Amino acid sequence: MGGSTITTTLSLSSFTSALNFTGAYIGIGENIVAGDYYAIGPGASYTQPNGDNYVAKFATLTAAVNALNNLPGNSKRFFEFQSDYVSTSETYPITITYSGTATKKAVFRARSDASSTINIIGPYNTSFGGMIVLDGADHIIFDGFSGRDIGNIK
Repeated sequence: MGGSTITTTLSLSSFTSALNFTGAYIGIGENIVAGDYYAIGPGASYTQPNGDNYVAKFATLTAAVNALNNLPGNSKRFFEFQSDYVSTSETYPITITYSGTATKKAVFRARSDASSTINIIGPYNTSFGGMIVLDGADHIIFDGFSGRDIGNIK
């Protein structure tokens, strides 16, 4: 019942391949740019590097996912980790139930001017199946590239 617990790290950096599992992937360079942008981090700025405003800001990934789970799947949604993001305030497991579409995805990535790799460090407990649980979720992406332009990839 209690399961065993180990510490796990999910790093958002430039992955060289995509790991596919039901309805989501950890991948490289999601090639969609128009949509709603949200900031994640304790000092999250309301201004994106390009000068546009974020729709909302969240101190934690947990808070961002709780909001996402209550949004309709009618828009592309980008959640950008700020440089000061730390995972110590997260409540695990983080359960994602949001269901987007092939053109209305939810993308989690580092902000384009993030100065270092973003790490999500927390417990992996066998009783709840992981740090981040996809429960009926569809079209969820943890993108290894930041929001910066890399050729035609953004």
